[in-house]
Amino acid sequence: MSEVMSPERVLALGTRATAGAYRLDLRDGAWWWSDEIYAMHGFEPHEVVPSTELLVAHQHPADRRRASDALEEAIRTGAPFSCVHRIVDAQGRERVVTVVGEGRERGRDADRATVLAGYFVDVTEVVRDRAQAAASESISAAAESRATIDQAVGVLAFTYGYEPAAAFAVLRAASNDANVPIRLLARAIVTALPSLRGDPRRVSAFVDGLLAPAHRGDGASS
Repeated sequence: MSEVMSPERVLALGTRATAGAYRLDLRDGAWWWSDEIYAMHGFEPHEVVPSTELLVAHQHPADRRRASDALEEAIRTGAPFSCVHRIVDAQGRERVVTVVGEGRERGRDADRATVLAGYFVDVTEVVRDRAQAAASESISAAAESRATIDQAVGVLAFTYGYEPAAAFAVLRAASNDANVPIRLLARAIVTALPSLRGDPRRVSAFVDGLLAPAHRGDGASS
C-alpha cells in the first residue's frame, strides 16, 4: 500500500517545492483547497470554485487519463495514492505536481471513507533543477570523452604517422570491429600511456594489439 506524503516529507523536498492541502467530501463532491493549490492552478485564493471538473480541465492532455484514473480509484476505494503529472495553469504555464492522499473519517456506520484528503506538491522547480543538473553532467561527460578521444587520435597519429582524420578513422573502425564505444577504446589507449613510458616501440606494440586489424585498414592509407 502506498505511503501518503506527510508535511515533513513535503518539506524534505526542499524550498523549491511548494505544498498545498486539499479535502474532498466524498458525500457531496465538494472540494476545499488551501491558497497554495489555487496558486498552482494560476488563480487567486477563492477566485474559482474548486471541483473535480476544474482539476481535470487543468491536467495536461498527455497525462489526463492517468491522473484522472488515479483520482477516480482513490475516490472509489479511499486507499492511499500518489500520482505525478503535469498541469497547465490558467495562464497556460505547465507545471509538474505530485498529488497524494487517502480516505479518512470512516464513521461507525460507514463502510467506506467519507473524505479524501492530502496534498498537492508543486515539484516543477525541483524537476527543472534535476534536469539541468543531469544536462550539465551529460555535457561535462561528453566534453571529457571528446578530450580523451582527441588525445587517443593524437597517439595514433604520432605512432603511425597518420593525419588526424585518418587516425580517427582507424579508431572508429576498431570500435566497430570490437563493438566497443569509441570513448572506451580511446580511454584504454590514454590510460595505458603512463605504463608505456613514452617508448614508441611499446606504444606501437600496445596499439597494434588493441586496434588490429583496424589500423591496417582503410584508415592507414588515407
